[in-house]
Amino acid sequence: MPFYNGCNPLALEAFAAGAVGWCTAAPNLIADLNIALYKAILGNELRSARELFYRQLPLLDFILKGGLPATIKAGLR
Repeated sequence: MPFYNGCNPLALEAFAAGAVGWCTAAPNLIADLNIALYKAILGNELRSARELFYRQLPLLDFILKGGLPATIKAGLR
């Protein structure tokens, strides 16, 4: 059954478990990294996917801890 991940810190594990998508606000700030991660997953390039995920994890954590609307708004300024 297809499923989507909605938890930023679990995105890599969710994709590895078969998630077909990721509900996140992160592309508003780091779209290129998010797209590259998704393409790496689709291409079964797990080493690359892991590297891309951990490059963005500090920002993903910051977004969650700072409150989604406020951090995205600040990031877009």
